[in-house]
Formats: sequence, structure tokens, C-alpha cells
Amino acid sequence: HAGKYYDHGIHSYIWGQNIVYALYADEKTTYPLGFRLYKKNDKRRIELAIELVDELIEIGVPADTYLFDMFYSTEEFVTHLKGYGKEWVSAVKSDTRVTYGGDRIRVDALAERIDTVPRIVNGDIYHIWTQKREVGRLGEVKLLITEKESSDEDEEPSVKYIVSNK
Repeated sequence: HAGKYYDHGIHSYIWGQNIVYALYADEKTTYPLGFRLYKKNDKRRIELAIELVDELIEIGVPADTYLFDMFYSTEEFVTHLKGYGKEWVSAVKSDTRVTYGGDRIRVDALAERIDTVPRIVNGDIYHIWTQKREVGRLGEVKLLITEKESSDEDEEPSVKYIVSNK
């Protein structure tokens, strides 16, 4: 089931297998728990991720909060987690639509309109804004926009768009 898949790290297609996997992390280490092989023209990746969640809950993995890649930030997946009473955190792309001031705008456009608050986290300065907002494909969720202050003038600012039910 090898195929050509897009590698976001090198911005090109490569030959490989596409694995949907689950890890458990605690204060000491990270444990691999399970995986599913994505096969073209078979189950969708979201369906495979839902299967993994079901399996992990069935065997009693003590996870209260699920952290997942932005690809899985869909209403289908977060609704499934909500059905188990689980908390979740993920990122969304900069072009994700959000409701603000009665308009549906891109989250990166919203980042240009808001006032952030500086906070120090582990010695780094982050400019943070958070509110409950209607976010495309997810419904009303907590939206966090954060920009890490750069110590190097030539370095691009590191802006992240985070969503959660926490």
C-alpha cells in the first residue's frame, strides 16, 4: 500500500505509506499505542482515527485530553471525542474561517484585528488572544491566537492558531 503522498516538511510528493497513529504521553515519556495503515480508496483517515479512539477507550487508556494534527480538526472527529466526554486541542490552518464582528473571515485576518496580551512562558514572550468563536468545520470552540516574540530581527514571527473545547 505504498503510494505517492505529499510531505509537508519538504513540500513535495514522496513514496511511502500513510500511517494514522496514536501516542500516549505523560510526564515521563511517550508511548506508541496503535496505528492504522491508510489505503487509498478505502477508509478515510478520519474514520481510522475514530477507530483508534474507540480502541483506546475500550482498553482503558487513561487519556483525558486528546491532542491531534490539524488534518483531524473536523466536526466529525471532535464530536466523536465529545461523545466520550474527552477534552481536545488542535491547530487550524491560517485560512480557516471564523466568525468575528458578524463577518466570516480568515483566522489570519482576525489576527491582524485583535489586541493581544504578552505572557512569558518558559522564558519566551508570547502575544496571546483567546475567545470562544464559531470556527469553520468545528462550531463554537475556544480559539487561541499566539505569536512568539522573536529575539532575532531576521526571524519570521511564529504565529499559531489553536482550537479546543478546554
